[in-house]
Amino acid sequence: DTKFFEALEEKIRYEGQVTLINIALTNLQKLTLTHGKEIYESILTDIAFNLNKIVGEDDLIGLTSNNNFLIATTQYLDEDSKLIQLLLSYFEKPLISDLFTIFVKFKIGIAHYPLHSKSFSQTLQYSSLSITTIIDNQLSNVAVYSPEMLELINKEIEIKTEIEVALAEKEFILYFQPKYAADRETLLGLEALIRWNHKDGSIKSPGYFIDIAEQSGQIINIGFYVIEEACRTIIEYNLNKKNIPVAINLSGHHFASMDIVEILLKKKKKYNIPPHI
Repeated sequence: DTKFFEALEEKIRYEGQVTLINIALTNLQKLTLTHGKEIYESILTDIAFNLNKIVGEDDLIGLTSNNNFLIATTQYLDEDSKLIQLLLSYFEKPLISDLFTIFVKFKIGIAHYPLHSKSFSQTLQYSSLSITTIIDNQLSNVAVYSPEMLELINKEIEIKTEIEVALAEKEFILYFQPKYAADRETLLGLEALIRWNHKDGSIKSPGYFIDIAEQSGQIINIGFYVIEEACRTIIEYNLNKKNIPVAINLSGHHFASMDIVEILLKKKKKYNIPPHI
């Protein structure tokens, strides 16, 4: 790490500009747990060996304390540059050795010095920041930093904080949309739709917060909130006695958990709601 940064400072001093490529191996921790430390170290060694064959003779390769690979080059690179395409081609194939055959999940962030910052440490932060914008994107594995990313990240952090407050202060509300039969007269039931009675006085649709909640895991507690409020509403308006079923929308995160069935059964028992409601 230290040698890499010392060499990088020297390169910047002589060349004046550098593109920093930050490669995050996103499933490395899981591979360590499942395959052991020996395989983990072998993976890093194998990647370092192959990166040296991919990059230019004057390019630098380093490894951060959290095991991200760094490549510094004087070439100006974007997503379509030859070096980036070579890196994508390498990481998209399984790593094969005598000890293992493994697919490594990865994300690549790119930042330019001094275009994006005249501070190298901040350029490094920007390369990491660009990764966070695609960490949950299944269709993209590379991103170049732009100032808009910082605004987006700050907005997401703000909304995540607001969601926690909204759950605590019960700012989320349910609207109930009727579902009719083909004759448009027979009521088949209601669908509970979540909205956010935001502190700024507006009513926010799910488009404002659902994607962020999915990524952060907050969707779990939002779903539990919806279950509780739907059950409470069923009893408050005697929907169970009127035989009007209520549908709710849950996330895939809920169905990935073994707890969801138990939680639904507990709420059914707590509110004495018939199964068909």
